[in-house]
Order: sequence, then structure tokens, then C-alpha cells
Amino acid sequence: MLITRRSDYAMRICRVLQDGNVHNVREICDREEIPRAFAYKILRELEMADLVKSERGNQGGYYLNKSLDELTIYDIVSVTEGDLAILHCMKEDCSRNTNDIPCKVHMEIERIQGIMIKEMNKNMNIPEHFDFIEDKDIPTLVERALKEGNPLYPVPKIMDENDCREVILKIRG
Repeated sequence: MLITRRSDYAMRICRVLQDGNVHNVREICDREEIPRAFAYKILRELEMADLVKSERGNQGGYYLNKSLDELTIYDIVSVTEGDLAILHCMKEDCSRNTNDIPCKVHMEIERIQGIMIKEMNKNMNIPEHFDFIEDKDIPTLVERALKEGNPLYPVPKIMDENDCREVILKIRG
């Protein structure tokens, strides 16, 4: 998860908005030294993700839709970055990481990313197992996962129907 300037600005915008009051873009930019062009784009993304709300009019501006205690860095960065791969080669085929000669750097970054995902899931109360998954639901889950999922995230492995079924059975517990 590379934290870019865009994510940094988004976190600083949320810091200004933490008091629950409505703040206009000029005020946000002045307090946090953010270029206005960036602020408008980032605020629009945060608003579309329902993290901030806007009020129109003469006294209008933006305010945080949740308390800062309820927001995580993950919430903000996932809006601004979209892809939370730590390293570029984690989201694309890497010529230095093949089945014949696995890259040790890639394997270590993959391990660290796995730990980060588990920690974020824990912090967001996402359980490791979903015991309510029934056998009759698995074919539908597999079909939808293969249609919707990004096969390169978080581990760059193309999954087929059997791989997907194994994962579902594993998370079912």
C-alpha cells in the first residue's frame, strides 16, 4: 500500500473536517497547505465514497460523514488509491517472479501484505470464517467471484473454478 501525496492530502482533509463543522475548500487548503485543484478532486472522491458530505450555498462546504474515530487509513487510502498492492509487481505479472525462479523480495512483500490485510480485517471486525455459507450456495459464490474478482489481488495467482471453490470452503471454516 503505497501512500501517495493524493492519500496524504485526503487524510489531511479529514483531519480538518474532524470537528464536525462545515469547512469550505479555501479554509481546508489554507490550513493544510493543499493545492485547491487537488482538494476539489479529492473531496469529490471522498464524497462519492460517502466519507464526507457537502452543503451547498453561501455558507456551504464539506464535513465528515463519520467521526474520525470510525475512519481508518484503509478507508481513506482505498478511496484515493483504489488498489492497495504494496509493490507494483504485486498487481501485475513480474518478469523477475516466475514459477521456475520465484523472487524472494516478491515473496516477502506478499507475506507482509497478507499480514496487513489480516490486521485490517481484524480492525474492521471482518471474521476469518463465515460458517453460514451453505453447500448449495458455493457454485453461485464461485461463479460471481470469478466474474467480479480481480485475479491479481492480493496474491498474483490466476484462479480457476476449483481454486475458488477451495478458498470458499476454507473461509467457511
